[in-house]
Amino acid sequence: MKTIGQLSRRTEKDGKRLESEPLAHAQNREQVYEEAAHTEQAMQFDLSVTDQWKQGTTGQLPQNPVKPTEQSSIETPTSKQKGSKFHKLIRLFMTVLTVLMCLTGALAYYPNIYEFLSTEKTEDAYVTGHVHQVSSRLAGTIESVLVKDNQWVREGQVLATIDPKDVQVELEKAQARVLKVQRDATAAKQVVVYAARNFSAVSQNADGSIAQAQSAITKAESGITTAEKDVVLAKQKLIEREAELHKAKLDLDRYESLAKEGAVPTERLESARKDYDVALAARDGSMEAIEQSNSRLNQAYAELRISKSQLVNARAQALQADAADAQIRVNEEQQASSQAAIREAEADVKNAKLRLGYTRIVAPVSGKVGKKTVEEGQRVQAGTPLLSVVGTDKWIVANYKETQLKNMRIGQRVKISIDAFGDREFSGHVESFSPASGASFALLPPDNATGNFTKIVQRIPVKIVFNHDCLDQFDQLISPGMSCEVKVWVH
Repeated sequence: MKTIGQLSRRTEKDGKRLESEPLAHAQNREQVYEEAAHTEQAMQFDLSVTDQWKQGTTGQLPQNPVKPTEQSSIETPTSKQKGSKFHKLIRLFMTVLTVLMCLTGALAYYPNIYEFLSTEKTEDAYVTGHVHQVSSRLAGTIESVLVKDNQWVREGQVLATIDPKDVQVELEKAQARVLKVQRDATAAKQVVVYAARNFSAVSQNADGSIAQAQSAITKAESGITTAEKDVVLAKQKLIEREAELHKAKLDLDRYESLAKEGAVPTERLESARKDYDVALAARDGSMEAIEQSNSRLNQAYAELRISKSQLVNARAQALQADAADAQIRVNEEQQASSQAAIREAEADVKNAKLRLGYTRIVAPVSGKVGKKTVEEGQRVQAGTPLLSVVGTDKWIVANYKETQLKNMRIGQRVKISIDAFGDREFSGHVESFSPASGASFALLPPDNATGNFTKIVQRIPVKIVFNHDCLDQFDQLISPGMSCEVKVWVH
């Protein structure tokens, strides 16, 4: 028989064991409860025997006392019913508690679960924007620097200036050249006007001379024709007159011989002499007529030669007129060249003014100054980087795996977390997708056509823009290069 102390210690151990037993071993609780009930019945039996012994009613312990096991077997129906109800209540309570805890956890984590199932997430994302590199457009010496690092500037604000003296000299030379070529153009224009007038006069004179010479030639040729006819007629008359003179000579000689013989009267001899003198005068007249006709013919030939010479001179004048016309065209070309020279000189003036304007280096956009390397007195060349201006437009480039783009579309809303701002969340939307993967734009793109091939999931840059209503005061705090975590709602 166990003592009361041993039973109490066992009861305490069983109680501690019940308290420390985890819920996962609930299937053993019924056995533990039965052992506890048996222990409690044994304790009650020992207490009753002890009380009887102390009071001395019997003077000795009862004979064949009922053992706890037997007593428990006698009382088993009632105790088992009570234990079964208690166990059912405990199990019901634990089931309800477990269900309530599961429901509470599901409700608490439902937004996170829904977000996990409805979004595509990546941490390979960063803020980017327009970083405008400001450089010098001409060589020179920096005269002044008007901004500092991280300073906010407006579009068109002067950032630095270059010493303008050299460019001012170029501008003055260009302006002087414009004046010179303008005067040359004026002189060329006057030459064209004079040449045009001279051509008109020479052309008209040449045309008149040619017409006059041609008329004189025609007249001379007509005179030659007439003179030649006169010569022919005069020669025919001369032949007739010589024949008449020969007959008159023969008659005179015959009559003189007859007169010596006294065969004819003296009057007849005188008449014969008169006829001879008349025939001789007629022959002389015919010879003189021939000479006159020849003189007229020679004069006509001389006039023809003169007319032809005049025609040659007139044609020479016409050639001079043609040369004057060609000279007019040359002068017009020179005038056009002068006009082109004027435009070129004016362009040089504009270029010099532009270069003078380039001595003032201005901000291309509104933003913040960064990476300033320019200092006063520094000698710079054209294209030398001086500083950068970070614009106000910012967006996010998220490098998603190609396997995450199945349900991603333009316009889907995006949840953005920037590491620099902790739990502050921003909203945005997908604007566009890169036309190629990031590896395709690398300096040394992969070539999978040679060697062994290992499939690697590629990443596609996705452009995400902020919704303007979510930036508030963070618009000036967000900077290109910041790391982000983005989630795109694809469902």
